[in-house]
Amino acid sequence: MDTTKDSATRAVPVRAQEALLAAAEEALDMLDSRRAHHPPEMIDPREGRVAKALRAAVRAARPS
Repeated sequence: MDTTKDSATRAVPVRAQEALLAAAEEALDMLDSRRAHHPPEMIDPREGRVAKALRAAVRAARPS
């Protein structure tokens, strides 16, 4: 089985890691779209922090 190490040093199957990265990218796209198309008063302030954390995780997980 093809595996890689994540930040917690557990072996993670490469396909599972790719699926998680794709899901994080999709969630980030959805958050960005929501923030762009809804009035600011309808946006939960935590959404910005979640988007920032997702962006950082996606950047860190993308192959160089």
